[in-house]
Amino acid sequence: MRITWFPHLIKGQLLILSSLLIAIVILLPAITITPTLAQSESTSFTSPAVVYAKASAISADCTGPSDTSGRPWYDSSFDDSQWVNLQLPDTNTIPSGQDRYYRLQYNVAFTSTTKILLSSDDGSWLYVNGQVVGHWGADCHGGARADNVLVDITAYIHPGNNVIAVHVSNGPGGSLFDLVTPPQIILPMDSQVTVEFVSTSLACTGNFGLAVPYEVPIYNDYLYYRGVTVPLTRTFAVGEELIFFIKPGNFCQGPTYLSNDPSRARISRLDNFTWRINWEDWTDADFNDLVVEVRLTFSVQPFLELPFAYSRSFVRTVSDTDKGGNISSYFDHKYPTYGAAPNSGYTGTVSFHGFDSLSENPGFRLAYNGHDGIDFAGLKQNAQVLAAADGTVAKLVSVTAGDCLGNHAVISHSNNFTTTYGHLADFSPSISEGQVVARGTSLGTVGNTGCSTGAHLHFQITNAAGIIIDPFGWMPFPDSTYGRNGRGDPWRDYQKNLPQSKDATSLYLWIHTLDRRVLNNPNGPTIITSASEEITATLPVQAYNGPYRIELWDGLDSPLIADAFAIPLSTFELYAYNRDEQPIQSLLKSVQLEFKLDAVVQSAVQTVNPDYRIYRWDATTNKWIALDTTYDIQSGIIGAISNNLGRFAVTELRYAIFLPVIVRN
Repeated sequence: MRITWFPHLIKGQLLILSSLLIAIVILLPAITITPTLAQSESTSFTSPAVVYAKASAISADCTGPSDTSGRPWYDSSFDDSQWVNLQLPDTNTIPSGQDRYYRLQYNVAFTSTTKILLSSDDGSWLYVNGQVVGHWGADCHGGARADNVLVDITAYIHPGNNVIAVHVSNGPGGSLFDLVTPPQIILPMDSQVTVEFVSTSLACTGNFGLAVPYEVPIYNDYLYYRGVTVPLTRTFAVGEELIFFIKPGNFCQGPTYLSNDPSRARISRLDNFTWRINWEDWTDADFNDLVVEVRLTFSVQPFLELPFAYSRSFVRTVSDTDKGGNISSYFDHKYPTYGAAPNSGYTGTVSFHGFDSLSENPGFRLAYNGHDGIDFAGLKQNAQVLAAADGTVAKLVSVTAGDCLGNHAVISHSNNFTTTYGHLADFSPSISEGQVVARGTSLGTVGNTGCSTGAHLHFQITNAAGIIIDPFGWMPFPDSTYGRNGRGDPWRDYQKNLPQSKDATSLYLWIHTLDRRVLNNPNGPTIITSASEEITATLPVQAYNGPYRIELWDGLDSPLIADAFAIPLSTFELYAYNRDEQPIQSLLKSVQLEFKLDAVVQSAVQTVNPDYRIYRWDATTNKWIALDTTYDIQSGIIGAISNNLGRFAVTELRYAIFLPVIVRN
């Protein structure tokens, strides 16, 4: 395993600022210092936790400050409480003849190879855990540079908290201090990938390809591929990391270099869907020998509407029946075909949001083994079943012995997906096989035919490879078993022996969303509202030390809360991810949570003085923890604060009063 922390300097910033770069690279291999292509295929990545980064005031001071106890600035116990927190990158100007001191504290679980890369206009001094490591460049306020000095500090590192301290003596111009961690490409969604050659080496030949999560040669000779775009055919899953490789040839002969090696590649994220990799295949350290861009595209554009008429919001309609919605069963991600199910009970299922009923149980009333579709209940007998998207009627199958779907219609769509509508009472007399139908066309009515124990619609999606998938996709939240273990869609894993053309990845295919995503605002509170517009989360300034991305998901299931009086009204998931796409478990400041009751929920409240409570799921104890909750009866807003992120439930407390029964003889 290689864990990489490194900073990089954007060349435009360097030219504008005439700046000094302090670069820190922390490489923590668990297996080997220089990974080969074969080694990287089974690699997992975890970053050390940065506790804080701080900087002193700028002053002409070649010795450095000491605290009130006389401890010098590089001492591990130095009191730096008066220093400023560093919101990286630090672009404050350091005037000529001035100095600044930096302290970075980070935590490692085990001692392993650790290297520091230093660059500066003038002199740089490095200390680790209070011990001097060395000095590079000129003396204080001198003129010589320290360029790309790679220092092995493994001997100075120990498990637990470590302090890296750096003194920068700057010459004329400004400075830039940046810590980018780590150089990774981690996919924020299920998607396909396109690689484009932006520019290529002027002399060196070489091979280029994908190393992780599987090996795919892309270019046999990248010297001549400027401007060429190559799509990768396979669909990648959310959370997967992509690591590319080059194998220089010609007179640039060298070993295989991976894109997570900061001595050979620098990765910058241009937007939510694009990364740029600047490669160094020679020794001039200009990182422009090969430049490629990696772009994400949705493998299949969302195209589905609900297959029946509805008046409430999409989120409320597809919530489970306990919350007034229509779903009585989800797709089972562990055994999503009846034939594969080991039994017909409630054990061994994995829901679409990544919770495994074998090891945790926040709510599983809506999944059962082997279910290969979405069941919409709560519909009136003979309610109209509608085409979920434009397409062609491929089949109209009447009830036959042994056919569990009973009367069912199959619609083929232009993206080679099919939708199936099962247990129908009858078919619409206006449709026939081979007929082109528009979204919303009546196909028949809700029924109870086939293997059905009550009137409902079984809605099923089959992809272009003929594999039944979940139209809600696969969302392994960080507090689930699958999320914590970094595992992908278990149905895709279950089908891992299929040819590449038989990809079983589940996709989110609804034209309505369940989530909202925003980047934090460093200059003010960050406010994010859910897709249903029922939930609002407000994160204060400096809620986390560094930039982060926020996700807010509308939940669809009713949790199994131990409090018998707590009736679930809604669930939602709030997560934040740092710049290397690792989940943030807790915040430095509390987040304000608000849930606004809609008119339907408010009208359903039967109590004279309604009482509400917001719970947070604690994945450590596997319990729902009640939060201090407020309720404004005028606005209908239920509120709470939390320092932790994760899964939340909004409930109404309905207290039952039991009267004694008097029996008379």
